[in-house]
Amino acid sequence: FLGRLGHRAKEVRDFAVVREFFTSSTVAALSDLPFTLIFIAIIAFIGGPVALVTLVASVAIVLPGIVLQKHLAQVSREHNKESAALNGILLEAVSNLETVKAARAEARLQRAYAQLSATIAGSSIRSRELTTLISQFVASTQQITYGGVVIVGVYRISEGHMTVGALIACTLLSGRALSAMSRVAGLLARWQGV
Repeated sequence: FLGRLGHRAKEVRDFAVVREFFTSSTVAALSDLPFTLIFIAIIAFIGGPVALVTLVASVAIVLPGIVLQKHLAQVSREHNKESAALNGILLEAVSNLETVKAARAEARLQRAYAQLSATIAGSSIRSRELTTLISQFVASTQQITYGGVVIVGVYRISEGHMTVGALIACTLLSGRALSAMSRVAGLLARWQGV
C-alpha cells in the first residue's frame, strides 16, 4: 500500500513538471517552426543553394533527439520507478515511525534509502549525459552550419550570383532558423522526462 502511495505522491509532484513543459517552452518552440521554413525559403530566394546547408542542418539538429528517444524513455522509466520506491520508503518510515523504532528497523530503512538514492543518482547522470550529448551536438551543428553557409556563400559571391550583403543576410537568417530547431531538439531531449 505504501509503495503505491509513494508512487502517487511522486506523480502529484511531477504534475508541475508536466504543466511547465506543456505551457512555456513547448508553445514557443512549436510556434517558431513555421518561421524556420519561412527563413529557409528566404535564404533560398537570396542565396540559392546556400539554403540547402541550413535545411540539412535543420534536419540534423532534430535527428539525435528522435534517435535517442528510446534510450531516454528507458532511463526515464528507471528513474521514475526508483523515485516511486524511494518515496514509498520515506512514507513508510514516516507513517510507521513508532513501529520502525520498536522493531529497530531504522538501519534496514536507512540502507534501502541509501541504495535507492545512489541508484537514482546514477539514472539521473545517465539522463543528463544523453541530454548533454544532444545539446552539444546541436551547438556543434549550428557552428558548422554557420561555416558551411559562409563557405557556400563565398563561392556564390566569386561566381557573381550573390553579394556580400546577401551572404550576411543568409548567415543571420540561418542562425534564426537553427535557433528554432534547437528549441525543438531541446524539447525532444526533455520529452521522456515529463
